[in-house]
Amino acid sequence: MVHIIRSSNEQSETLKRNRELIGDYAECIKFLQKHSENSEKSHTNLPAKALLNQINKARSEKESLTRTKDGYLKQIKDLQPWGHFDYELVQKLKAAGIFIDFHHCLKNHFKAEWEEQYPIIKVAERSGSLYFAVLYTGDHPALEADTFSFHQHTLQEFETKLKEVEDQLADIESYFANICQNRDRLVPSGDCPTDHRI
Repeated sequence: MVHIIRSSNEQSETLKRNRELIGDYAECIKFLQKHSENSEKSHTNLPAKALLNQINKARSEKESLTRTKDGYLKQIKDLQPWGHFDYELVQKLKAAGIFIDFHHCLKNHFKAEWEEQYPIIKVAERSGSLYFAVLYTGDHPALEADTFSFHQHTLQEFETKLKEVEDQLADIESYFANICQNRDRLVPSGDCPTDHRI
């Protein structure tokens, strides 16, 4: 009697695992169907389970790269008003006793007297905000404007990193488009999906 109960429990667990795995296959096939229009002929001899794992790994990598891309886009958006410039130049001026603060504020909040008190360089205007740099040698200027702190990397570096991530994402999309020729072979047969080969 105990043996029968134990056997039934083992079969129930196996059945549950197989159903979950079939669900994973079905979800993966549905995902690959989005890429079928641009697909080229591709073939793999991987077992279905190994192919499923490979596809899921690529999907996970795509999600991670997409988050990285979004981060780079935000950094680029922050830096774009300031354009490309040499960070070392700021350090050289500082060593010579000339300091630069970078500020931004709403255009209508910019005060004309600031330009009378300090050498100010208006760098850019975007979406109603004015971006400007203040040069000074003595006390730190007290301006009612937001101070901009530059990132560790330059705009050019972020643009290069963004291009690298976009290339990696394009490679993953190409992989999905090519591998979708095998999506029908992900449908398992028999009682054990893990034994199915394509």
